[in-house]
Formats: sequence, C-alpha cells, structure tokens
Amino acid sequence: GLVAAAVPDGVRVAVAEAWLRVEVGDPAPGQWPQPRAAQDDSRCGRGLAIVGNLTHRWGVSCSPLGKAVWGDFDLSKT
Repeated sequence: GLVAAAVPDGVRVAVAEAWLRVEVGDPAPGQWPQPRAAQDDSRCGRGLAIVGNLTHRWGVSCSPLGKAVWGDFDLSKT
C-alpha cells in the first residue's frame, strides 16, 4: 500500500512497494524548471542535476496550486 507523509515547506514523501517518491512543491507561478549547467562559482543551478543523479526517474507536475518537482528512488536497489 501507499504510505504518504506531508512535512514542512511543501515537501511530500510517499512510499509504495519498492519505490520512494519525494516531491517538493512551489506555489509560485512562473517558469517550468529546466536543468541547466551551473558555473563553478554559481550559487544556484544545481538542484535538478542533483535530483537527476540521485533518482531513478524524476519530473515536474503542475496543478492549480503551483508546480512540484518529484523524484522516485528505487528501494529494491539499496
């Protein structure tokens, strides 16, 4: 079954069978998040690259409440 938990700051965690999904919400309308290459001295621009490297798959979803970046971790490979 699915087990879900809401934690502060728009973070949601759900577990189903061998998968863990972590979702971070952003209520602000605006641009769709896009991966980009960060310069060595950049203070931003690495988030989606980190998500992409740590998760089995990831994506962005939108709703009337804003957008969310999610990543799925394959727990069977741990």
